Amino acid sequence: MNLNISSSSSSSSSCSSSSDDEQVFEMVVNLPRPRTFRNRFNPLENYDDLDFKTRFRLTKNTFMVLLSAVGNDLEHYTNRNYAIVPEVQLLIALRYYATGAFQAVLGDHIQVHKSTVCRIVKRVSKRLACLRPLFINIA
Repeated sequence: MNLNISSSSSSSSSCSSSSDDEQVFEMVVNLPRPRTFRNRFNPLENYDDLDFKTRFRLTKNTFMVLLSAVGNDLEHYTNRNYAIVPEVQLLIALRYYATGAFQAVLGDHIQVHKSTVCRIVKRVSKRLACLRPLFINIA
């Protein structure tokens, strides 16, 4: 009889203990996945002048002029993440214009997600469209 009392007493503490264990287990299982940051491929550094012009249809000098015109508008001022620098954003858009490749293919090449490529092409295209009066003259 004493055994039953002891058993019921230990089962209530056991129940509380197992409840605590379940809470700890749920916290461990639901931990967020650690973020991974890949080193992005930079065509400015990795391609010589001829390869660069073949792939982007511009020389590096012309690219730098274009970058100076739109670069400040493409910059993300944040310390929270590894934002894509304006040079790479402009290169992604130029490669898209030059090849018409799928955004997933461009993302694989520069090592960003295809939705990121989509947002970059949209942002760069809008900025370049704002500059059309400077570069396009109809006489």
